[in-house]
Amino acid sequence: MYARLSLDIGWSDLLYAALASAAAGGRARRAAGIEARFSPSGDAFAALSARSGFDLYLRALALPAGSDVLVSGLTIPHMVEILGAHELRAVPFALDPETLAPPPGELERRRTARTRAVLFAHLFGQRAELDPLLAFARQRGLLVWEDCAQAYTGDAWRGHGESDLALFSFGLIKTATAIQGGILRVRDAPLRARMHALQAAWPVQPRADFLRRVGKAALLCALSRPRLFTRFALHVEGSGRDLDQILHTATRSFPGPDFLPRLRRAPSAPLLALLARRLARPAASDAERRRIFGEELLAGLGEG
Repeated sequence: MYARLSLDIGWSDLLYAALASAAAGGRARRAAGIEARFSPSGDAFAALSARSGFDLYLRALALPAGSDVLVSGLTIPHMVEILGAHELRAVPFALDPETLAPPPGELERRRTARTRAVLFAHLFGQRAELDPLLAFARQRGLLVWEDCAQAYTGDAWRGHGESDLALFSFGLIKTATAIQGGILRVRDAPLRARMHALQAAWPVQPRADFLRRVGKAALLCALSRPRLFTRFALHVEGSGRDLDQILHTATRSFPGPDFLPRLRRAPSAPLLALLARRLARPAASDAERRRIFGEELLAGLGEG
């Protein structure tokens, strides 16, 4: 029996992360290095996770309560919950199954007088064409936020250059995972500076928390071996538990309903050390496999 999940990280990276949990320092220096490497133009922002960065962005932006945000019909629930925590209303829009972009006229149908932004998620490893969406938004004075978490492949792509915000995730099941971590591209420099000030007031992620996550990643990597996974799956099924649910829970960065307080932490030095290492050594082959899988899934969605 083959594992249903294979993390994009090696044992040498996990050993490095474990050692960094005990010894790594220089948080500010490491964050600045990551930001400069990811975006030489100076618009990058390193965070505990993409969702943490999104929460910071909304805090710094401070849109009026009750504002509408047009949101891709397929997006993770936490993003909608974060919008709600800032008293913003998520208004879903449909996607064309062949392009995974909104069909013509869809955004205008969903727009209201309260609409302030569009949150678009690239799905299944595909990079949708955003020029029509950006043209729509610019003509109406709307911000464009781009969720690139599923589309990052370790190459030089950093989202559309005209988007106001682009979010990249290095969570446990992502390409070139750093077990946790997020990088944002924020075009507005004063807004980015406010985000830095807000994050500086947050507590720092405890080293023990990151080390625990490293241990969980190591366990999942070990279980990806067919023989071990078979034994594990048989044990779980024999105990009457749901294997898929166990794996889903194990790979979630912030499980449970009360996730916002856990989001609101600054990244630790060990996390930043591993993130810098992964950025320097992207796993292009795994990224390519995910891209192909996304294309196959996209083709399936378009059938019928």
